[in-house]
Amino acid sequence: MKMGMKMILDDLVYAEVLPGHTPGHTIYLVGTCQIVGDLLHAQDLQLAHPDFCARYDADPDRARKVRKSIYAECIEHELTLCGAHCYEPFINL
Repeated sequence: MKMGMKMILDDLVYAEVLPGHTPGHTIYLVGTCQIVGDLLHAQDLQLAHPDFCARYDADPDRARKVRKSIYAECIEHELTLCGAHCYEPFINL
C-alpha cells in the first residue's frame, strides 16, 4: 500500500485521490487489483504510450505523471490494473 492511500473498509479496500484526469479522481486498491477508473481511456494506445492524454484529462501533465506512477506500481507490486474504459477488465503489466 502506498503512503497516500487511506483504508476505507476493514483493511480490504484503500483509496487515494489522484487528480489529473478530473479533480477528485480516485483510485482504489482491493487486494491485488488497482482500480484506476478513468486514468486509462484508450487501452492499447495508453499502455504503450502513457504520455498520450485523452481530451478528458483536465490536467494532462499531472495525468501523465499519475498514469506512469500507477503503471510502475502495478509492475513493482504485481498488481492487476482494472480500468473503467478497458476492454480487458484485468490487465497484468
